[in-house]
Amino acid sequence: MQKDFSLLLYCNSIVDLLFLICVTNIIAGFMTEKLFVYGTLMDSDIQKDVFGREISGVSDSLYGYRLGTVTFGNETFPAVRKISDSLSGDKNGRNSSGPLDGLNSEGSPADEMADNEVKGIVLTLSGEDFMNADIYEGEYYSRREVTLKSGTVAYLYEIEDVDYV
Repeated sequence: MQKDFSLLLYCNSIVDLLFLICVTNIIAGFMTEKLFVYGTLMDSDIQKDVFGREISGVSDSLYGYRLGTVTFGNETFPAVRKISDSLSGDKNGRNSSGPLDGLNSEGSPADEMADNEVKGIVLTLSGEDFMNADIYEGEYYSRREVTLKSGTVAYLYEIEDVDYV
């Protein structure tokens, strides 16, 4: 196995190397990004399990998406799906028609057609927090960038295309 010592080329001493490592870790700790959560990650106990602490968030919402649930085996999870442009009405995604394939929405068919806004909270997370969130969300969810009702740009975990049970 070949080791990469390229970092050492920039250091004149072990002190320089240790300093560079510390600065890199400090900068990574200060870099934060936003995550819009709408389901289990809103729960303080889940946050403590995933992030090691409770994270207070700011209320916001996302238009053009529908909240529902998906079932994998015996477990049911919250999930959002983007409403396709052909189904959405105005620029905010309101007044769509038809259910989303594979997503079980709560309520009556009329509620499903009218409900194109997902309410949730925005969390500010570090890079390490995002790594923990990626692990928690698992293989069925992918992270994508969205613009929220407030104009905030945040990441969102959206259900991948899978066969639903």
